[in-house]
Amino acid sequence: MDKIKKLRYAVKIFAVILVMSSMFILASCDLLDNSQNTNDNTTTNNTTNNNTTNNNTTNNTTNNNTDDDDDNGDDDSRNNEMRVYFLDVGQGDAVFIRFPGGETMLIDAGRWNLTHNAFRRRIREFFPDQERMQFDWFITTHSHADHIGSADFIVNNSYIRNIVRPITFTQAEVSSGAYRDFGISPGSARMQQTATFQRFVTAMETSRWIDGSDTNIYIPMAGKYFYVGSLGSRARVTFYSPTTYNYNPNTNTFNVNHYSTIFCIYFAGQRIMFTGDAYYINEQNVLDSLPRNVNVLDVGHHGSSTSSGQTFLDHIRPTYAIIQVGTTSTGNGYGHPHQVVLNRFLAMDTIIKRTDQLGDILIQICLETSRKRVGALVPAY
Repeated sequence: MDKIKKLRYAVKIFAVILVMSSMFILASCDLLDNSQNTNDNTTTNNTTNNNTTNNNTTNNTTNNNTDDDDDNGDDDSRNNEMRVYFLDVGQGDAVFIRFPGGETMLIDAGRWNLTHNAFRRRIREFFPDQERMQFDWFITTHSHADHIGSADFIVNNSYIRNIVRPITFTQAEVSSGAYRDFGISPGSARMQQTATFQRFVTAMETSRWIDGSDTNIYIPMAGKYFYVGSLGSRARVTFYSPTTYNYNPNTNTFNVNHYSTIFCIYFAGQRIMFTGDAYYINEQNVLDSLPRNVNVLDVGHHGSSTSSGQTFLDHIRPTYAIIQVGTTSTGNGYGHPHQVVLNRFLAMDTIIKRTDQLGDILIQICLETSRKRVGALVPAY
């Protein structure tokens, strides 16, 4: 009986510690295995590391394997886990990922003002013993300040192997014809001139950590993909949008959100989808190429009614919906997430988790060696 009491007491103490923690951990072992078709019909091109700067993603026809749930893991538990941190950056987006082999990825860089100092402190915590941060991939979904707020800080204070920049260009880049380096014709280059975006572009042009180094700079395009990691525990990242470099749907008003990158990370049979601030029409344009039964969706546009359309959600049917959103004091003056979007998720029994309510959200996806191509969300402890 004493042992039982001690065990119960220990459980209570642990529960208190967990509640007090600012990190919310998704814990579930009931996700789908990957025996279902991923329906990845567009992934015929492979982004390769060619050690050249300012090149569009290149084609690689030597590996036409379209099985996105790629490779089985080994018995070393240290090398079979992908950790995905949805960071609480107020009304903005930032996701840090550490892959099984130690590779790192940052998706977006929070908002400018209000919470940018908190984000900068938080992202440095992932590299406690290093003078400079190190990222194998830095992906920016589009050029709005709540997604690239600290992108210049990241570039100026990190070693970065690959950058996926927005497909919009500053006024100086348009004037100089820099867009031609990415294979874009003059009539297709779209300009976005904001102070935040200019700082990011300037950092890419002038940072001594990038200039003359082996950093590759890409722009995204539907059908491109790349792998992260080595055989046995690698992840595949597939881009589904933008589908054109000159997108202007039924309007003469240029909207950067229409150029948001939609992409999916496949690992251990699990699918994590990111949509930036893509609108309904962008979701519809790529619907047929998207996988079904997505395990985790980074909800578009912070839960705005401009995004997460019913047809789109019916197609991908996410198990978890992660909403990166702030409070009124951290920049959310828009009423995000909108109730109509929440209702759509609730109607399909999708589990909703929000950074404004939970702080940072951690997802751990592990390879299970006892079953081929099976992954699960597991507790951190």
